[in-house]
Amino acid sequence: MKNAILAIGYPLSGKTRYYNEYYDNFTYFKENSLSEDLIQSIKDSSVSGEDIYIEISSPIKENRRRYIDLLKSEKYDITCALLDYSIESVLYYCSVLNNSVLENKKREEIFIYEKYFSRPSFNEGFNWIDSIVLNPKNIKQGKKKALFLNLIGTIIKIKSGNKVPTRLDDFVIIDGVYDTIKKFEKKGYSIIIYPADFPSYAFSNNQIKGLSVNVGKELGIDFKCICYDAFGSNMVRKYTIPNPKSVFNACENYSIDLENSIMVGSNSGHKALSEVAGIVNYFNCEPFFMAPEFVESELRKE
Repeated sequence: MKNAILAIGYPLSGKTRYYNEYYDNFTYFKENSLSEDLIQSIKDSSVSGEDIYIEISSPIKENRRRYIDLLKSEKYDITCALLDYSIESVLYYCSVLNNSVLENKKREEIFIYEKYFSRPSFNEGFNWIDSIVLNPKNIKQGKKKALFLNLIGTIIKIKSGNKVPTRLDDFVIIDGVYDTIKKFEKKGYSIIIYPADFPSYAFSNNQIKGLSVNVGKELGIDFKCICYDAFGSNMVRKYTIPNPKSVFNACENYSIDLENSIMVGSNSGHKALSEVAGIVNYFNCEPFFMAPEFVESELRKE
């Protein structure tokens, strides 16, 4: 059976990089539309028995369907490679282009893609659908696993009822947190805090550290590291853009293996941070702390 990969995802999500790193022995196509020339090229590749990789820029299901019908007619086994990044993640990649003209152009392409995107499904005719998150480049990693935890809404609730603490003791531990964290600590996970959702105008890093230390004391858990500025104040429209630099620093300083680590949070911004940091095991806090056995069954096998 001949194999065809249809790479789908936002602009800047890594479709070309995925080809270069994993499928460079496949015949490569990148087209905005299914032109007559492309149809003929795919048929020629089929006659030659070539495996092919098609990078699709269109977010619309009906446009994908034309590729799928053609590949089915040519007897290809079709895998959808979904570069499964959130819009916050690709906006981060956009922000580090260091070219304001290109950044603005790509940003508009990203928002157009978001407006029309339809998530791939087996009903379209795919034989396989792979969800892909690529490891970050040029980050020195070790072999230790880590459990990255946000504070507010993940480990603690604010006692005063405010959105952020008013004092360093203005918190209560959420039910189920202690037992689950201790369980993963005994399995060899380093416990690392990334205190998101603190407005920079109201909290210094020292204040956040003081709160984190107090939380650790109440739990009786040694937080190995605190990752500051995981988001900062960078926003695009309604989206808060993650900044993985402090996570990468923790990775290098503590010899962390990001691919086999876990990140736990409570909103889409936290998930985006896990994506740009290359932490594939992301869980929302409620199922993580309420059903740790399920979490362990869902982890990627090491």
